[in-house]
Parts: sequence; C-alpha cells; structure tokens
Amino acid sequence: MAHVKHDWRGAPLSDADRAMLAYAEKITANPSSMTLDDLNGLRAHFSEEQTLDIVVIASLFNFIDRIADGLGVELDSALKQMAASSPDGEALTEVAAPMRAQSKT
Repeated sequence: MAHVKHDWRGAPLSDADRAMLAYAEKITANPSSMTLDDLNGLRAHFSEEQTLDIVVIASLFNFIDRIADGLGVELDSALKQMAASSPDGEALTEVAAPMRAQSKT
C-alpha cells in the first residue's frame, strides 16, 4: 500500500484503480481542467453510483483540505504522535497547511 501512496503509477493496480487515482489526482491538482472525458474514464470501469462516490469523496477531501489550509489548521499533538509511530502514517504529517506551504517553496 505504501507504494501506491508514493508512486501510484508504478504500483501494480487494476485499470479501474488507475482510472480512479488519475481522476482524483486531476480533480485535486487542476480541477478547472476537468472534462467529460475524465468522467467517462471513470464510467468505463465503474457504475454510475460508484462514479458518483468517487467524485464526491475526492471533492470532499479537497474541500476539507482547502478549509484546513485557509484556516491554518495543524494536526494536534496526538495525531502527530500517531503519524510518527505508524509505518504508513507519515502522510499525516504532510496534512497541515504550514508543512505543505514549506514544501512548495
């Protein structure tokens, strides 16, 4: 699973999983460039209900992330501790807005 987090393109995934991750990445990184082809890429592998779930979940995470960034929300000490002690939890430390801002400079 860690491979997916760090480089999903190189991970052994199904075509459906690749379509889902490509959609989630694009709607996260460049939402204004989304087209009907992107949605149809999901529909080729998923039912309408599943497609809706993917779009809603990816969008919801982006929405919540932007609110946290806008308010300067940081992880509390308990979550930072859990992230530090979890083998795959290192991504949690990247959630706080200040940490992302530092990595962009």
